[in-house]
Amino acid sequence: AISKLNSRPQRPISTTPRKAKHTKSLVEPARRDNLKTAIMSHESVWNSRPRTYGKGARACRVCTHKAGLIRKYGLNICRQCFREKASDIGFVKHR
Repeated sequence: AISKLNSRPQRPISTTPRKAKHTKSLVEPARRDNLKTAIMSHESVWNSRPRTYGKGARACRVCTHKAGLIRKYGLNICRQCFREKASDIGFVKHR
């Protein structure tokens, strides 16, 4: 009677093999839903500083590209768009 009380109940024998614990499919990703602390997400950081001056504040008026901007005469057009629209604007190539 004593041996029956101390013995642990045996698990039923299954025919399916056990899955390894080191596989990535079994590991659940860390959940951040239950955290009470405020997390600075990418959306809250993006454009958080005002751009009123400098290269980041200016863009092409045609395609909104920021690099290669021609600001002379108040054009504010990138060099690619300027080459397309130069004759329409009134610029004539000298040579």
